[in-house]
Amino acid sequence: MAGAEQFRVRPLANDFVRVYESPDPNNIYTYSPGIVALPSGRLVATLDLSGSGIGNLPGPKQIIEHGQEWFGKVFVSDDQGRTWTHKTDFPFMHARPFLAGQSLYVIGHCNYLCIMRSDDEGETWNKTAILTESETWHQAPSNVHYANGNVYLVMERITAAMNGWPCSVMANRFDARQSERRPDAKGKLDFRLRAGFS
Repeated sequence: MAGAEQFRVRPLANDFVRVYESPDPNNIYTYSPGIVALPSGRLVATLDLSGSGIGNLPGPKQIIEHGQEWFGKVFVSDDQGRTWTHKTDFPFMHARPFLAGQSLYVIGHCNYLCIMRSDDEGETWNKTAILTESETWHQAPSNVHYANGNVYLVMERITAAMNGWPCSVMANRFDARQSERRPDAKGKLDFRLRAGFS
C-alpha cells in the first residue's frame, strides 16, 4: 500500500535497559513503573510486583487488589539510566515518585494512601506512613504537576462497592499542596490532604 511506511511504528530506543526483570515471569509480574529525575541528575524509578509466586520473594507485602499480595521497589541510577541499583522495598502499590522541597517522596496505596520520604536522594527511606484510614484509594502512576509552589497528584477514592471496574463510583480529584504543608519538628513536610469531589 502506498504511503504505509509513514504509519510504521518506529522504536523510541533500540538500546533499552532493564531496571528489573522478574525472576519467574509466569508467576511474578511487574507493574506500574514510575520515574522522577532529580536536580542532581539522579533518576529514581519505582515498580510493583504481584502474582502467585510473590510469596517466594523477600519484601514487605500487603494483600491489596483481588486478594493478592503486592509490594514495590525503588531503584536509582546515576549514569543517565544505563545501570540501576535497588535501594528499598515498600508495602504498597501504584507508587509514584515526586519531589517536594528538598525531599523525595513515593506515594501509592494499599487500599489506604501511603507515602514514604527520602532526604538523601533515595539512598535511605523513612518508614511508610499511612495518610488515610477507613477509605479505599486507587491510582496507577501518572503525571505529577508542579505549579505556583504546589505539587498536584491525582488519586481516585473508591466510594462504593465495586464489582469489576466501574469508574463512575470513584471520587475523581485529590491533591497534596505544598502551600498547605506544615513543617514538623525537624522541618520536614507534613502534607495536608485535600480531596475534592465532582
